[in-house]
Amino acid sequence: MDVKAVLSSMTTEEKAALVSGTDFMYTNPIPRLGVPSLRTSDGPHGLRVQNEGGDNGVTGSNPATAFPTAACTASGWNEENLYKIGRAMASEARRYGVHIVLGPAVNIKRNPLAGRNFEYFSEDPLLAGKLAAAQVNGIQSGGVGVSVKHFALNNSENFRFMGNSVCDMRAVRELYLKVFERVVKTSSPATLMCAYNKINGEYCSQNKWLLTDVLRKEWGFDGFVMTDWGAMHDRVASLKAGLDLEMPGDTDICRRQILDGISLGKKLLLRGTGSDIVFVSSNTSRVFETFEVNPFGFVRKDNFIKDISGVIDRYVKQKMSKPESVLRFELRNRGGLVTVNVAVLKYVECLRNEQVFHMDGKENYSVFLRMKTLEEQLTPFGFIRIHKGYLVNCRYISRFDNSSVTLSTGEELPVGRSKHAAALEQYLDYIRKNGIPIIE
Repeated sequence: MDVKAVLSSMTTEEKAALVSGTDFMYTNPIPRLGVPSLRTSDGPHGLRVQNEGGDNGVTGSNPATAFPTAACTASGWNEENLYKIGRAMASEARRYGVHIVLGPAVNIKRNPLAGRNFEYFSEDPLLAGKLAAAQVNGIQSGGVGVSVKHFALNNSENFRFMGNSVCDMRAVRELYLKVFERVVKTSSPATLMCAYNKINGEYCSQNKWLLTDVLRKEWGFDGFVMTDWGAMHDRVASLKAGLDLEMPGDTDICRRQILDGISLGKKLLLRGTGSDIVFVSSNTSRVFETFEVNPFGFVRKDNFIKDISGVIDRYVKQKMSKPESVLRFELRNRGGLVTVNVAVLKYVECLRNEQVFHMDGKENYSVFLRMKTLEEQLTPFGFIRIHKGYLVNCRYISRFDNSSVTLSTGEELPVGRSKHAAALEQYLDYIRKNGIPIIE
C-alpha cells in the first residue's frame, strides 16, 4: 500500500477521523481506501481483551495470562525475564488480533503512596529503563507494538486528570525523563502514551516542548503519540504540539475543533491558502504508517489466518505420504481465531488438545480453536470426537471397543462415556459409506 498516495486521497474529514479512536479500543478505519482499524489492549501485566459489546471494565474479559507486576519483576533485576514476558504477551496479543499493547508503564516511583506503583518498575531510572526496554523488545519482536506510558512525570493518582507536576529541569531530565529516553533510544517503541497531568503548567497532551522538542527532535522518536483515555484538552493545540491520536476518541467537540480550525485557517494550521493541512497531515501520516510501514511486521487478523492455513496446507502436503504422521494443534475450549482449511486435514490421523503443531522441527505454530468448532468442520471428512480432548480420523482406526480406540500406529486412546454411543454410530456410518478402513 502506498501510504503517500492513500493520504493524498483522503478527505479532510477522513484525516480528522484517523487521528481519533473509535469503539473505545480501536483506531478509525477508512473503508473506501482499504485502511483497516488498529486494535489496542491493556495492559502492562497481561491482556485485558473483551469481545464486541463488552463493558470495557475488568469483567467479561477473554482468558489471558496474568503476569507478575512490574514492581515484582523489577525486584529480580533480570532483563531476560522481562524479554520472555514480552514475547509471551505478544503471542497472546496476536491470538486476539491486538496490534498495540498499552504498556509497559515506566514512570518513576516518587512516593510510596502512589496508587499505581505496582505498575511501575522502580524509583531508579536506570533499572526501570533497562527492564522496560527488555519488555518492549520482547513484545515487538513478536510482531506487536507497544505504547510506553505515561509520558511524563505521572507519579501520583491524586488529582490524576488535572494534577500539575512542578519540577526543576535537572530533575526532569535526570530522573523523570531518563527512563523514557532510554526506552526510546534503545528499543524504538511503536507508540508512546501521554499522561493526564500538566508539567510545569502545560498539559502533556499539548506540550510541544515534551512531544516535539524533546521526544522527536532530541531523541529521534519516529512513532506516534496517543493520549491516555480522556487526556485530551485542546485538540488543535495538541496536534500542533505533536500529539497524534486521541483516545478513546469519537468526541464530537474534538472533531469539530479540528475541522473548524482548518476552515477558519488558524495560524500554523494551514499551509499557504490551500486546504493542505500541515499538522493534521503529518499526524495522520504517523498513525497511518503504523499499519504498513513499521519495523514490527504487524499481521492483521485476516492475514494471520491466511498465513496459518498456508502453513498447515504445506505441512500436510509434505507429510501426507506418511500416514503415521500426526498434525498436532494446541486446542483451547475458549477463543477461536483461525478458520482451518479442512480439506487438507483429511490426511490427519488424530487431533488432540494438549499438543502444539511443529513444522520442520524449527518453527512453532499454535492454532487456537474451539474443539466444538473443529468437530463441526471435520465431521464431513471422517473425523469423530471420541473424547473432549480428541478428534480421530476414522480412516486410521484399527479397533473400536467399549472404552478405547486403537490407531494404526498402535496407540490407544480413551473413549469418553458421554461420547461413546454417538462416536460409535458415526464410525459405523463411516464404514457403511466407505467400507472397512484400509490401514496404510
